[in-house]
Amino acid sequence: MESLRDHLASRVERVDSGLTFTTSSVVREVDPDFWDVVDKRCQAIEMGAAAFYTAARATGKRAAAYFWVTDLPVGGKSFFDLPTPDDVQIRQDRCDRAVSLDLELLIHLWG
Repeated sequence: MESLRDHLASRVERVDSGLTFTTSSVVREVDPDFWDVVDKRCQAIEMGAAAFYTAARATGKRAAAYFWVTDLPVGGKSFFDLPTPDDVQIRQDRCDRAVSLDLELLIHLWG
């Protein structure tokens, strides 16, 4: 995992690792009790891996994942704010790089 982190750090602006919380719905975080069950050490909330982890656990397999996440809240922005032209360009550039970076990571893991 350390070599993967080093590999990523040479290609993207920011790499972080840590605990995530997997939820079943993208709107679950607005439920009144949601934040009572999320560990304070969690660095990201996600829903994409829920089925993957459920399947891994049910079959006794170990699982790991990496996520593309946003740091908009760190910059004081909301998902509901309209993006500026610069924001749109940054998102487009990252989207264009995402597929090739995903493939690079897979090759690095199995290479």
